[in-house]
Amino acid sequence: MTTFDAVHPTGTVLFRSSRGGLMEGVQLTENAMTVFGSAGALAEAILLTGRVSHLKALMQVREEILAANLQPNANVPTRDDLAAAETALRNHKW
Repeated sequence: MTTFDAVHPTGTVLFRSSRGGLMEGVQLTENAMTVFGSAGALAEAILLTGRVSHLKALMQVREEILAANLQPNANVPTRDDLAAAETALRNHKW
């Protein structure tokens, strides 16, 4: 099965989604709580990392829709959405 991983820039959060964007798991390193200044910052890191993983998985679905010569619904995320999520993750301040 294909998985779509995203890692927070600190290396402390790994988020894994499977095809279609279903969350498979979240892994935190032992020092995750000490790297982030607060529980809120850690939660934000998990959310940002999860969004990138989720969107990576949805890009596969989007490509399948386009390969079938179909037009995706406007609600289906685009590469621009993924790029914006990756930028937000890269720029996360903790």
